[in-house]
Amino acid sequence: MKTSVPVLTIQCVKGGAALYVETGMALEVTVVDQQIVQLRLDGSKPFTQRWREVTNATVSARDATTLIKQLAQSQKFIFEFTPFGSAPAQAEFAVAGLSAYLPQLAKACWGK
Repeated sequence: MKTSVPVLTIQCVKGGAALYVETGMALEVTVVDQQIVQLRLDGSKPFTQRWREVTNATVSARDATTLIKQLAQSQKFIFEFTPFGSAPAQAEFAVAGLSAYLPQLAKACWGK
């Protein structure tokens, strides 16, 4: 199986913010234009979400604003996805310190 280093991106888009994960590898087709992923914040119980497929290796959160606020209160974000033809894989992102950037993000993305 190919290895890669997934990338977590938060950026402003028209009307708010977007949160993307670029996995670096093609994802298993689950639902047209969607990917079913599992998320875990710190030591909490994992939860499942349907994310939008941006490319065959990039997905975006449907409710980015809520997830960004949750990440800002967390130390670690674990993102589980299924690469094409492979077993599920996990990416772990250190998100400690994100809260320090929320005022800048709010001003840039929402004009607050």
